[in-house]
Amino acid sequence: MDIMEFSDKNCKNFAKIKFYLETIECCPSRTLDAEQIKNYFIENKCEQVLNPEIADVIIINTCANLEQDENLYLKKIEKYKKIIYKKPDKKIIVTGCLKGVRSDICIDNENLYYLGPSEIEKIDSLFPEFKKFNTICYSGECINIFDKYGFVNFKKPQENKDKWFVETSSGCDKQIHCSYCTIWKGIGAFKSKPLKQCIEEIKIGIKKGHKTIHLVDYGAYGIDIGSSFPELLNLICEIEEIENIVLQGVNVYWLIKYITELEAIVKTGKIKTIRCAHQSGSDRILELMNRRYSAEDSTTVVKRLKQSYPALNVITQIIVGFPTETEEDFKETLNLIKEAKIDYVDGPFLFSPRKGTHAYEYEKKGKISDSVKTDRKKRIGNLIKKIRNVNAYGKSDNVEIVDIEKIEKEDIENGLTIFIESKCNCKCSFCMLKNVMPELKTLSLQEFKKTVDDKLTALQGKKYKRIILSGAEISLNSQLNEMAEYCRKKGFEKIQIQTNGIKLKDKEYCLDLINAGVNEFLITLLADSSAVHDQLTNILGSFEKTIKGIRNLASENVTIAINIVITKQNYKLLEKIVKLAVSIGGIDQIHFWNYWPMSKDDKEDHLVSVVNQKKYLIDSINLCDNQGILPIVRYYPACLISEKTQNISNCLAETLIDKTYWNEFKENEFNCIYSENCEYYLQKKCKGFPLAYIKKFGWEEKIIKPLKIEDGREHQTQKVQDEETRQKIKYLMHKKKFQIKDDPVLKKFELLMSKSKKYHLECSCKFSEGKIYPVRFNIWYKDQNQKVLNLNNALRFIKKIFELENVKINYSILKQIMDEKFDIEKVHQIIVGIDLRSNRAKSRLKIWFIIKNQSKKIKQVLKISKIDIDQNKIFYENMKTELLFGIDFSFDGTTKLKIYPFIKNEDLLNKNVMKTLENEFSGKIMKLIQNSDGFHVSYNNKNKDIQRILHLTTYKYDYFIDIMNNKKIEKMKEIILQGKKLGSMIISFPEDEINQGINNFNIYY
Repeated sequence: MDIMEFSDKNCKNFAKIKFYLETIECCPSRTLDAEQIKNYFIENKCEQVLNPEIADVIIINTCANLEQDENLYLKKIEKYKKIIYKKPDKKIIVTGCLKGVRSDICIDNENLYYLGPSEIEKIDSLFPEFKKFNTICYSGECINIFDKYGFVNFKKPQENKDKWFVETSSGCDKQIHCSYCTIWKGIGAFKSKPLKQCIEEIKIGIKKGHKTIHLVDYGAYGIDIGSSFPELLNLICEIEEIENIVLQGVNVYWLIKYITELEAIVKTGKIKTIRCAHQSGSDRILELMNRRYSAEDSTTVVKRLKQSYPALNVITQIIVGFPTETEEDFKETLNLIKEAKIDYVDGPFLFSPRKGTHAYEYEKKGKISDSVKTDRKKRIGNLIKKIRNVNAYGKSDNVEIVDIEKIEKEDIENGLTIFIESKCNCKCSFCMLKNVMPELKTLSLQEFKKTVDDKLTALQGKKYKRIILSGAEISLNSQLNEMAEYCRKKGFEKIQIQTNGIKLKDKEYCLDLINAGVNEFLITLLADSSAVHDQLTNILGSFEKTIKGIRNLASENVTIAINIVITKQNYKLLEKIVKLAVSIGGIDQIHFWNYWPMSKDDKEDHLVSVVNQKKYLIDSINLCDNQGILPIVRYYPACLISEKTQNISNCLAETLIDKTYWNEFKENEFNCIYSENCEYYLQKKCKGFPLAYIKKFGWEEKIIKPLKIEDGREHQTQKVQDEETRQKIKYLMHKKKFQIKDDPVLKKFELLMSKSKKYHLECSCKFSEGKIYPVRFNIWYKDQNQKVLNLNNALRFIKKIFELENVKINYSILKQIMDEKFDIEKVHQIIVGIDLRSNRAKSRLKIWFIIKNQSKKIKQVLKISKIDIDQNKIFYENMKTELLFGIDFSFDGTTKLKIYPFIKNEDLLNKNVMKTLENEFSGKIMKLIQNSDGFHVSYNNKNKDIQRILHLTTYKYDYFIDIMNNKKIEKMKEIILQGKKLGSMIISFPEDEINQGINNFNIYY
């Protein structure tokens, strides 16, 4: 029967049709097809069901890229044929590429119909009373077809409601198809959509609130309609609302062809990601593949695009094991990845021969063994992980910019750990839970869901980035898969399980966890052989099972972290454990967890001297760095490995576990004899020693070397980029944390920064009346030899901004101060800053001066300011010789002079000064002052009253926040300073709010 003959006479009442749709994660084009099919049935009042047995229509959306996919679907079709044989009123519709690739067996028969991608609209002939297929717009949110309906036994893509997919062309030019490919047979001839239609589909997504557009096009757009790929991209980039464009599936040939036009387009910064397919770095292999470009050209094109926009993310595909590929050919591919600085490689894909292709014939002459293919895939994976570590953590062979806590705090402090399983299949002698195991509880699925929902509700619309599922042994929870899947549906980006790895020996179990959404595995490995590992776990055979589990995960696209608990029994094996991990491949991180007992005694004799383990630890960290594995050190004295402090992180996510555990946890607190005088300790880079260690080895005061506080603010323990670059990174990180969009004023400020030398950038965030104002930056000029130049640059900047804003600037106060008596050489500090608000009229520019030993000028400034001297008696002596003042130039045209009376740092050690302050300030404020490194005040007009604002400088952020008991300040601190090596911070707030709850505050850093 010809498919066009099918009509409603063969069907039940279509208004009540139940349909079952099955698909897998395949290319974006076929995923979009699946979503449009779903929408087609939904909009025609049909009901989607999860059980094919009860469906009237079964739709199978196929992928035939690989032979294994093809075979999978053929088996599926045979399975569902049995259903329609039993119930002949049911229908099967097979869509996707299978029909074109296997036209020899994909033949329509009664109740079974095949529709290729280019003929999918023929589905209308099956349902003539339905709305026409081409009137149904896929929503563009192609990932979201998996939100409600779980396609059993198939991997579900990550959810991301911010994506809007638009397919701008389809098909392939069969005259130039690749030698290994059969998909061209399935997708039909190349065809571009009209430009107008492409733009209209994009604007539909914009109206729905989408700002990220994924273009599905291999780069040949327009060759059949008199247009071009660059013309399309230029039109899309002109759409102001679009913030991010992702190019999906671009053939490198077209990138090379249009490189000049693409460089200009990429410079706009709107194209953030390009997914392409290099396939090989060997010219010989590329020629056999019929790819039509050279390895050199394909490397150069990526370099040029990244030069145009350094933040560009380039993801490529590589095929390993192509027929006759030699080791030299493969090394050329590795070199391409390194030279082009590819950000990620999809797959890599092991070559799979397809009958009817030239490559199928090539394999008869030079087949590559499966073991060689797998090894090459692993080597590419290790290389990419090394590149990813450089990109993500700022590490390279010569430069180390930021430390691990930057990443840890982003992921962990925005994360949540939930203890869900009280049983264990090991008896580890170092276990932190063994004393409280009887009191711990296993959560049911219902209890787990309620716990997650309660935490998310408390966040008021915000969300955690990561959830960590933990337990005595997490894999023993029978509902772990369902819990992971629930987390995925709730929007967690990273779902981690912490495990001893024993149950991971079952490959199917691993895949079930991954399919449920688990994408991070933290696995405890204690030695390089069974002798020590099994001794510490007290389970014979545990080592072999754990290693098998790690190997099962190594080839999957997940993050694998090895957790080593360092004890007296295994500290000499650290480097051997790392080598074992390297030999397995696929390992992303290794955590070196310095053991500490949960009691005040080392009853198990596991503690080892930090001096004895130091060499083994450093050698292991170096080996990790060389192999592209990220080393993370926990609870080891920072001063003993000062050259590796960037690898230390003691961050812990918020952890939900029975309170009996925390009672036990407190038994063995940490301390250090130098805790009051060490920068590392104050910054929480180091916790010192647990009490059990001190009891066993003493305070180790002769071997530890604290980083002195007075030196620490300028001291650098690792190689860093030059000062100006670090200030720029700080600026960019602040913009990123608060998602600050570009603004003409910001552009001018960035230009001012680029012209400035020897300056310190101060970033700030203001919280007022329930709103956050993060666009606040100040440049503190440090070069005492360039005062005139810096002042002129600051004044020109102010003038240009007001010209840009078309506001007349009021110079009257500035002219009074900068008269002929103004001695620039006695200006100790010049500062210029911006403070942009959502209400443009309230935005302002600022210029500050600190002047010393200019008594007449100080008196003049105080007189102009009309400051109440009686109100500032405690500051007056300082103000006579040194004065901090600033001028605010508001965008509404007003100008205001502000005085900032202050107490010097050294004065806080003066008993008489402190006694005077005690008479002036309340007890809670005095606690803050006593633990500050200096403070100053300013004044605001509030309802015709004068409100005093306190500005306190401190290194003891957490101590301050404890006293203030203010969650808003704590959260702001976390957002601003996550992961940074902390210096001083200024916290400002109105004095009269200290007891009633601080609702207005500023943080400067």
